[in-house]
Amino acid sequence: MPKPLRDPAPIPAGDADPADPQRDTLPLIAFELGLGRPRVLSLIGRQAAADRWGESFGAAAPIAQAAPSSCATCGFLTGLRGALSQAFGVCANEYSPADGHVVAMDFGCGGHSEAAVVPESTELGSPIVDEYAVDQVQLHPTGSVPAQSSQHDDEDEESAVDEEAQLGHS
Repeated sequence: MPKPLRDPAPIPAGDADPADPQRDTLPLIAFELGLGRPRVLSLIGRQAAADRWGESFGAAAPIAQAAPSSCATCGFLTGLRGALSQAFGVCANEYSPADGHVVAMDFGCGGHSEAAVVPESTELGSPIVDEYAVDQVQLHPTGSVPAQSSQHDDEDEESAVDEEAQLGHS
């Protein structure tokens, strides 16, 4: 029976052991198809699993209907192996409601890896200064500001408030 596929360190060309199965070789393909294992999931079992997974995390789910994109193009999708690998994967987005669940490729949750892409900044042009136009600004309604001390202004304001208060109470 072939060894299970693991990700070993890369082997330099010409140094591979011919007895050790490599990716995409007949023994590993046969092992993935279930040949050599005493028990495998039947077609009916795979279909039942796909139906269960598709009900909660498939294209018909309300959240998937509102999502802008599907899991098939998401960077957080981790693929499965075997017969259901073309239709399902596992979500690895910690902010998604589907995190850690098997999701259909056509499912979507709004937590897509491209959803939070920061747009490229555009370079601002140089400021436009109009040096020929003159804005006339009136500083005081009479056109001039009386030259009085600030202490005298405060006393005038207080006396005006006192006069208004007396008029209102009489």
